[in-house]
Amino acid sequence: MFKVFKTSGIESNYSISSNPIFNCDPWSVYPAKHKVTKKQCSIFKFDKKKFETALTRQGLVTKSNKSFIFEDCYKILRAYVSNLIKFKHPSILQVLEPLEDHKSRAMFVTEYVFNNLSTIGKQELDEIIITKGLLQIANGVKFLQESTHSVHLNIQPSTIFINENFDWKLSGFNFMRQVDEVNNSEFFLDTFDPRMPEFLSLDYRFSSPDLILNHRLDYYDDLFSIGCLIYYLFNSKSEYGSANYLLNCESNNLSEYGRDAKKLDRILELANNAPAFKNIPENYLSPLLSLLNYKHKPWDINQFISSRIFNNDLIRILNLFDELPTMELQEKINFLSKLKNYLLKFPKNLLVNKFLSVLADILVSYTKDKKIDSEEELLISLTLENMLIISKTLSQLTFLEKVFKNLNYIVASNNLISCKLIIMNNLKSIQSSLKIKDTDSLIENKHAESFSKFLLTLFEKSFKDNANDQQSLMLQEKILLNLEVVVTFQTYSTISSVIFPKICDIFSKTTSLRIKNLTIQSFFLLLTNKNESLDNFIIVEKLLPIIGKTSSKNFKNSEFLTNLVKLYEAIFDKMSLSAFQVVSKDSTNLDIITEQIFFHLWRMLKFINNTKNFNFLVTILNKIEKFLIEKSGEAVSKVEKADVNNNLSVIPSITSSWNPTAEHNDDEDFGDFDNVIGSTQINNNSFSSPPLRSSNLSPANFQQKSSTHKIEPLSLQSSASGLSFGSTNTHNTTNLVSNLSLNNNNSVLRPTARNEFATNTTNTTNMGNNFSNNGIDWSVETNKKQSMNHLLNQKAQSSVMTPLSTPSNFPPGFSASIIQPVAKPRVNNNFQNNINNNKNNKNAFDFGDSLI
Repeated sequence: MFKVFKTSGIESNYSISSNPIFNCDPWSVYPAKHKVTKKQCSIFKFDKKKFETALTRQGLVTKSNKSFIFEDCYKILRAYVSNLIKFKHPSILQVLEPLEDHKSRAMFVTEYVFNNLSTIGKQELDEIIITKGLLQIANGVKFLQESTHSVHLNIQPSTIFINENFDWKLSGFNFMRQVDEVNNSEFFLDTFDPRMPEFLSLDYRFSSPDLILNHRLDYYDDLFSIGCLIYYLFNSKSEYGSANYLLNCESNNLSEYGRDAKKLDRILELANNAPAFKNIPENYLSPLLSLLNYKHKPWDINQFISSRIFNNDLIRILNLFDELPTMELQEKINFLSKLKNYLLKFPKNLLVNKFLSVLADILVSYTKDKKIDSEEELLISLTLENMLIISKTLSQLTFLEKVFKNLNYIVASNNLISCKLIIMNNLKSIQSSLKIKDTDSLIENKHAESFSKFLLTLFEKSFKDNANDQQSLMLQEKILLNLEVVVTFQTYSTISSVIFPKICDIFSKTTSLRIKNLTIQSFFLLLTNKNESLDNFIIVEKLLPIIGKTSSKNFKNSEFLTNLVKLYEAIFDKMSLSAFQVVSKDSTNLDIITEQIFFHLWRMLKFINNTKNFNFLVTILNKIEKFLIEKSGEAVSKVEKADVNNNLSVIPSITSSWNPTAEHNDDEDFGDFDNVIGSTQINNNSFSSPPLRSSNLSPANFQQKSSTHKIEPLSLQSSASGLSFGSTNTHNTTNLVSNLSLNNNNSVLRPTARNEFATNTTNTTNMGNNFSNNGIDWSVETNKKQSMNHLLNQKAQSSVMTPLSTPSNFPPGFSASIIQPVAKPRVNNNFQNNINNNKNNKNAFDFGDSLI
């Protein structure tokens, strides 16, 4: 009858889990996959050795009846599988591999199921799921009655399995009987030993009193079983016992069953007011009473299917959804376009396990390895839209497995623009389904990294070939409107090298003013992005040149002009933070603000045609102008301070070594005066002094000394009362200028030798009185011996220095006349070489023939 295999073909062809997913007496159900096709399935296993050992320990099996008892048990198991194989119906569990009978075990393979009604949690069973499942079981029963004239007799929770789409599948055909339509067949049950396993007998809790007590076999028996099942599904516990059964006879005892049947009669007499039915939904109550009322004319299966239980929009949608794979293309489009309005009314389990799987199959079948026409693209977009609605209810893992991988495939395609538009409308929803926050690190969160790649691919594909057709422009608009989501999950290198250049390219090439406006807003977003904003170099080298070339025709659009002004303001705000930073060649941010921001904003004033925008732009210009004035003043102050520090560094010893109370040697105090002047010249390269007018002071009596003597400048000696520009003594003031050298024209030249002051009887008492309080005692210098380095030519003819024509209060050597630059006079040949040497020094000051 059944071939006994030495080695299991099922075990060699399938990868079987080591642990069962659930148990259904007498079977243990294991999840498995075919090793070649990778198709998921379930393997039902029966452990013969364990079963025989248990019966032997209970004393039910002896040597005399061993073969007889075991053979009867295995016969029921074989009937369980063989009857399943006979029937092919969507509501009946499908067998993929027939029973393999081994010495220690038996097994067969079915479509994948993950639970049955006896082991599933009641919280997973929503009213819609129950209603849909009952309709599927009713259709299976109808098939048995109309096609095979059979009655199932074993409809109970343990014989109804649930697959991954949450479809209910009928099994347990080991007690199935055919019914005589003319005369009701009389049916007697064998006496049941309660010590034997329950699967060897009918379950009285789901059996009709007509069958058990009246021994009548009828189609109604299955309808009564469905009524008991409804009660079981909507009640956690029965008022008559600890279990949720309408007939609570666990031991299959006939007398006990009779007592429960009488209780049922009393409940049915109360009808709608029966406390036992308080948990039954209102639309179920009347049909349930008709199913259970076995004494009156009962319903048939068609009346049950057409009852108000199934007169529901959601049930009708579910019925159509089951037929979706077989519909024509246009029928699918019409159905899916309406489905999205009802999806969220369905329970989560049904959405995840039924709708999502079917929709994913449609998506794959129409996008894989084929050219897509417009109608097919519409179907794909509707399918995708429904999937994204369902995604709002999914866990992160389910979304990744069933939705996100399909989204990646659509985004990577070069067409399917309508699908990309739908994806961009749901970016926030996709991010939420992946459980990603804006602050998540791309390194620490692998899902954030996947989302980042997904967004970048979507961005790049949205600007393919810069197309200007209507759909492409809509796609560009959508991605620019959602740019904030895109850049949030990108690194700075990606933003600066991929996203920013692409937006620049679109700004330059697009013919759509709407897109141009959005690119300006995108630039503004990239500038103000808190995480990764554009640096100043990119702004100066790439952004400013592009927007600076904007055609003035675009300024006629008020929105565009306003957006551009805001962009310039954002650039200014960013670059003003480091005004003196060098960003391009020798240009600082201050130069860029002046030349490329302030100027362009000023140019825009003539295009503004309303007061509000005009005042807005003027306010920005005033802000920039104030900034430029402030920073320019700071720059000037820094330059002046630097020049002062440079000049002070030339003569560091003057202020540090001078003692006003001591008598000084001029050469020691001031050093070499010519060297000091030379140093000053070097630190003032750009300064060139014109020659000065000759002084009007007349020379005094000069005494010629040796030309080897050095110049000894006047030392400043403090008097007791402080510095004074005069003295009360009677020293001759004409000696103050006796150390000056003259050229041939008697013009005053740089002193070259030192002579002693001559005695003069001119009294300077009055002058001393006027200047005695100034702190410098000039009379002290008259006693010093001075000399000239070179002999002056006494015969030189030139303008001479004459004393003031009127009395003056100025100290000796000072004049009220203004010293003005004049042409240099002719110099004595004896000193020509000395003068030429000074001229050859380009950095030197040229003091001409004036008094130093």
